[in-house]
Amino acid sequence: MTSRSGIRKSVIELLAEKKRCEPAELERQLKEKGPQMPIDSHRLVRVVPKLGRQLGIKIKFNRQLAPHLQSVETLVQYVFELAEKAAAA
Repeated sequence: MTSRSGIRKSVIELLAEKKRCEPAELERQLKEKGPQMPIDSHRLVRVVPKLGRQLGIKIKFNRQLAPHLQSVETLVQYVFELAEKAAAA
């Protein structure tokens, strides 16, 4: 089972890779914006496929995903719930 902190770390690492910066620096910048770590949804959309592959789960691009692309934390929560459902199946 993947933990929330593990998913958060993966999301931040993938975002940092796309932005060509250090994960720790990106995390610091995101935390300065607020506890939910808000970020542009287009950046999160770009990391979702690779995140799904890393975790071994299918993350569908649909209406359920859209509201969770507002911040790192909302995406982490959604993906964690998907991972739990996949593990239970």
